[in-house]
Amino acid sequence: MTVYGTCAMESLTLDVEKEGLLKVHSDYEVSALKTVWNSKEGLLTRDVWEILNNQKNIQISRASIINFLQDMADKGILRAVEEPCKGGSRKRYYPKMTESEYKEYIVKTVIKSLMKDFDETKEVLEQIISN
Repeated sequence: MTVYGTCAMESLTLDVEKEGLLKVHSDYEVSALKTVWNSKEGLLTRDVWEILNNQKNIQISRASIINFLQDMADKGILRAVEEPCKGGSRKRYYPKMTESEYKEYIVKTVIKSLMKDFDETKEVLEQIISN
């Protein structure tokens, strides 16, 4: 199921058979998000890539990590701060939303989408969102 929202995240694919953040992200994406959420100083893409490939034994390309983290920053989930380095510049990623705020955002996005499609349950869904 693809849900289109009007917030920072334009769309998300929801797999109702999976649990937690795996409903909307792959294994490596959830691990990358949790790695950034657990960092106090922010992380470079290289840091996230090394942690996933070495500590978590997930084999993923560095380009995939770069693209995913930038996508999460573009959508307002993470904050990317550009900093100078020897070859020019690089980005350090920090949480912009906590894990619980992000989960709440996903739920609200799905409910708002359902409100557009199911007029007969609109009042119930509005009550859920307002709480």
